[in-house]
Amino acid sequence: SFDNLFRISTLNNLEKLDMSCNKLKRIQLKDFNFKNQISYLNLSNNDIETIDNHTFDKCSVLLILDLSFNKIKVFSYQRLNSVEFFL
Repeated sequence: SFDNLFRISTLNNLEKLDMSCNKLKRIQLKDFNFKNQISYLNLSNNDIETIDNHTFDKCSVLLILDLSFNKIKVFSYQRLNSVEFFL
């Protein structure tokens, strides 16, 4: 989870977010539970094992989600039909 994500949520026009190589372990629903304009999200090269269900539901313009080089065990992504994944 991101300790300072409340600051990111104030950046209404943010389109690209690279949080790779940050030793993140879990992505929680609250981490992206704000209306945003993020189209590119890089979470690669972390230690992510868990991503909560519906975490990216409010990322309505998300096109690319990079989750490569993590330790993800379970990830439900059926609502992200038009997103290009890197796992």
